[in-house]
Formats: sequence, C-alpha cells, structure tokens
Amino acid sequence: MAMQRDAIGLSLDIAGLPEIRRREFRREHTPAEALEVQSFIELMDSQTPQERTLIDHDQSILEGIIARGDTRDATFSKGPRALRVWTVDRGRVERFAGVDLVILNLDYNSMLLMQYKCMDKELRSQWSYRPNAQFDIEISRMEKVRAMIRERTPEELKLIDIRLNHGPLYFKFCKRLPLSQQDGELAEGMMVSLTATKRLLESGALHGEKGGRTIGYENCKRYLNNSLFSALARDGWIGSRGLTAQHYEEVLGFIQQKEDYSLVVAESMTTATPVPW
Repeated sequence: MAMQRDAIGLSLDIAGLPEIRRREFRREHTPAEALEVQSFIELMDSQTPQERTLIDHDQSILEGIIARGDTRDATFSKGPRALRVWTVDRGRVERFAGVDLVILNLDYNSMLLMQYKCMDKELRSQWSYRPNAQFDIEISRMEKVRAMIRERTPEELKLIDIRLNHGPLYFKFCKRLPLSQQDGELAEGMMVSLTATKRLLESGALHGEKGGRTIGYENCKRYLNNSLFSALARDGWIGSRGLTAQHYEEVLGFIQQKEDYSLVVAESMTTATPVPW
C-alpha cells in the first residue's frame, strides 16, 4: 500500500498536480481504514475531469489491458492538467516482488516504467537494498521490455521526440516505511535507470565483505531524486518516444504476463490546445 501511495503521488507530481498530492497525502487515515481497502485510490478523493479528452483516449488505448486484474481507478485535474490513474493487482499480495509504475505522458508521447524496491535500515543506520535471485529475474524481464520498445521506436525524430535520455526503464530504491509513518511527501529514495543499475551490478562495487550484494546511498552515487525525476518526466526529457497506441498495448500486455504483480498505470495530459509541433 505504501508503494502504491508513492507511485500515485509521483504520477501526480509528473502531471503537474503536486498540490493535490500534498492534500491527499496529508489526510489522516486510521489503521482500520487502510486494512479494509484494496487500493490506495480508495483512500483518496477523485475528481471528474474537466474535459472528456482523457477518458476518450483511455478507451482507445488501455481499456482491454487495464481490465486484466483487480482494478481501481481515479481521475484528478486542476486547470488544464489532468491525470487518470489505475491500480491493477493480480495474485497474492505477499508474493508481489514490488510495484510496477507505468507513466504515459500524452503531451510528449512518452512512456516511463519504474519498479519499486524497498531499502531497509541496516548496520550504522544505513538504508540499503539487497539484490537477490528474484531481482536478477526482474532485470532480465526489464531488458526484454527495453528490447520491445527499441524495436518499435521510429528512427525519424520530431521536435516532440527530443530526449535527454530515451531510456524508459528505472528502479526506485526507496526507504521501507509503513503507511502510518508516511507524511505528506513522496518516499525518499534513489531513481536509477536500468542501464546504470546493470553497470552497478557488473562493477563489483555492490559486493560486501561476506560476498553479499547491497545497493544504497554509499555505493550508488549517481541517481535522480523525486523532484528532478518528476521535472524531467513532466517536460518530456526522459522516456520513450514515437510509440503508437498499439505499441503501448503490446508493452503493457507483456508486463502483465507476470504471475503475481501490482501495477500502477498513470496517464497524464494537458487538456488545453496542444502546441503545434
């Protein structure tokens, strides 16, 4: 639930709606309320979008994909900015390897995929994540997703397709804190691209004295924080480019082949007249 909360909050920031995130996150919920719901969305006040553009777009792209699982959805908007978010769970919660977040920025036709991994506080009060065999499986799965996206990415560049980094896959290594201890902000942590994570794994810098692997602030010096990642994603400087609605369906369909997953899908757009590119 805490990871779902952060994924939804990050999506609100990317959509340019941080004030809604702060308002919703600062609302107090009793432990009993949190236990009774299946999705963090049920603890939030959703809104009716100011225009039907977002909903009409959803029906043409995501209707069949989002239906594969136990689904909750909500729409948030303020001024010209709108966000629709879904949580999709399948299988037993205790077997989830982590929450996957898929962010579709329709203003720049950009897709980002992020997988959450929780860091625990260990010796000397250091926060770290210990990669295991399941993590290696997730790396392999993400590499397949990256290959799918590369195969479908057109060579021709439009102005809207310009990216500082067109790699769409990231991990968020975040501090493991229960929902009751979360404040009105996003969970602290490190956003690290798939490429950078692989280089860390191959460098040997993650191996401890006893041969185990850890990822934390001490050995991962290059990462994006919440505010920088949100700004880059909101303005289309990172993420995929040039994909079509069919490509989105194919990628999301592959992601949902996992036996047990918890997925948050967020779709943001500006409802004002788009800039002519």
